[in-house]
Amino acid sequence: MLLKEELKKFNDETSKHSANKTARAAILLLHRALRDKVFSVYSLAAQLIRIFFSEFATERVSSTEISRSVDRLLPELLTKSGDTTPRIHNMAVHTILSMADCKCVRDLHLIPVHLSRPVSSSTHQRLALSRLEMVEQLILNHGISTDKQSGLTCRTLSELGSSGLHHPAEAVRKVSERILVLVYKVNPRLVRKQLPPDDDITRRNLLYRQLFHEFDLIDLQRKKELESTSQASTVTPTNQSRNKSINNNYNDTANVTKTSSPSRASPINVGTESSTSVTSPSENSGDHKGDKMCIFCLSKGQAYSEEGLNIHYWRTCPMLTRCDSCKQVVEISYLSSHLLNECDQRNNYVKCDTCRQAILEKSFIDHSKNDRCTKPMDGYERCPLCRTLVNQNKWREHLMGDNPCTNNPRNRMTKTSTKSPSKSQNLGGKLTSPTGRDY
Repeated sequence: MLLKEELKKFNDETSKHSANKTARAAILLLHRALRDKVFSVYSLAAQLIRIFFSEFATERVSSTEISRSVDRLLPELLTKSGDTTPRIHNMAVHTILSMADCKCVRDLHLIPVHLSRPVSSSTHQRLALSRLEMVEQLILNHGISTDKQSGLTCRTLSELGSSGLHHPAEAVRKVSERILVLVYKVNPRLVRKQLPPDDDITRRNLLYRQLFHEFDLIDLQRKKELESTSQASTVTPTNQSRNKSINNNYNDTANVTKTSSPSRASPINVGTESSTSVTSPSENSGDHKGDKMCIFCLSKGQAYSEEGLNIHYWRTCPMLTRCDSCKQVVEISYLSSHLLNECDQRNNYVKCDTCRQAILEKSFIDHSKNDRCTKPMDGYERCPLCRTLVNQNKWREHLMGDNPCTNNPRNRMTKTSTKSPSKSQNLGGKLTSPTGRDY
């Protein structure tokens, strides 16, 4: 409490010590108080930190001393932001954001630069989540900057977002998606450079599929805005006068119609009603909505909202599985290709030229000696779960048929939805997925 009074009543003329020396002593005490296990002490320290930067340090303390103070306090506050206790976590986040809003700290760009460093997959979930959420809040408060030293440039934020997409925690990946969407609204080309190419192979990954879908919506909205702007700019005074004359003619015609007999007007009304009542079968049938059916196993259910489908993909869809190495959900028929080309641990796998499967490099010698390592017939692939030969066009039959794959753990789960294969049949009778792969 004495420190609080000293900071609020400090006077350069009457004080025995300079503002820089007072600041250094105060930061030393506050740093120790932040590490105290008693919550009341920690809470008071967080409050004094906000007072220090918002009231005391402004126009008194040199930028060098402010930089030293932030470097001393920020690591401790970041550690507290990953605490399991909500009140400790929330207070640390609030204190960091309050510091970032102070003019003396904001001009130095210290906090954004520290927070916007790329996140590694080994970073603890709570620490990574807190950092990304604070960066998202800084973007909303301060906007995306063009100053290379600010730490909030499009390039820095896109690198941060793309690194967070590979984190094993789903909550971290979701915040990374939101950051990339915010940056995409400013610089679409730079964001797409940080991500894999937008093709069918990439969109098989659920995470990238959702992200690219958001990008498509932004592009569509931007296109509509450009079209509306161009149309508005082409309107000339001549066109406006023509519109007035057309409106006058239309009003005259309407007046004549009102004075005419009802028998003449009735056929027009009937024709209008009949034409507007004709709708296509897809508009009338509510059972064929895309958000009601799984695009992989073709099951349908009332619980298949957008969130319900995501849960179905991540937990129960028998056509999908979770990669043991990177924890991403991929199609079972595509698992070997994923392990060799996309997985975070792809360096640990090699392709067997005989059976064409992805094999752990350390167990490749034992695999090559196994009698089951044989070359598949043309038009067949090996199931990565049970190693049996599967027709390239009958993956759904192998995974969901009368005798489904014995090593698929999702087949043991209760099926709560009905199949509707007719919607995904093409003229040749094959079942095709939206990824373009035959099943």
